[in-house]
This record gives sequence, C-alpha cells and structure tokens, in this order.
Amino acid sequence: MGRSRQMVLTKRLDEDAPAGELAPLGSLDEVLEVFSRFNTSEDGSPRRSGMVVLHGPGMIVEIPTFSDTINQAMVTLKDDDYAFTVLWRLCRSAGWKMTDPETGQTFG
Repeated sequence: MGRSRQMVLTKRLDEDAPAGELAPLGSLDEVLEVFSRFNTSEDGSPRRSGMVVLHGPGMIVEIPTFSDTINQAMVTLKDDDYAFTVLWRLCRSAGWKMTDPETGQTFG
C-alpha cells in the first residue's frame, strides 16, 4: 500500500481577496452536516480536546475546534482514487477548495 496523501480544505473570501485570506468553512455543526452528506462522520469514539475526527470513504478528516468557526480541515486520503472523487464532489457542493500542502496544487 502506498503512503497516505493529505489535503487541506479551505474557502477563499472571493477572487479579489488577498491570497492569504480565508473565509470560514462554517460552524462545527455546519461543517459536520456537509461531511455527513458524503457518508463522512464521527465513529462514536470520544472527542479529543480541540479536535473532531471524521471517517469517510477512503479518508480521515481532522477538524480543529479551537474557535466557534471552522477555518480549515485536514484530510488524509487512505484510498486516493476513491477518496479524491468523493472529496472533489464534497468541495464543489460546499464551495470549498482543497490544497495539497506538499505540492501547493489547489483543486476546486
């Protein structure tokens, strides 16, 4: 099995905003609702302090919960072919972008 690939999910303010500025993905409940539509949710384990972990088709999602709004999520693709397709559809439906932190390539 190959190594896992990671993606960072974000949302840009708009095309005219400075490159570093991001809009929130939403509240934790809103973000969890988006993921739930794509069969991605918590597995029933107790939440870790400051982090919510979701499991979905070929991926694990880590969402930092240090504030009321969620600004980004880290996704580890365990099955790249399967998970990337689901993640692509999820991002398109929510207006989010995914970035490969290793290459800097942005999708969506």
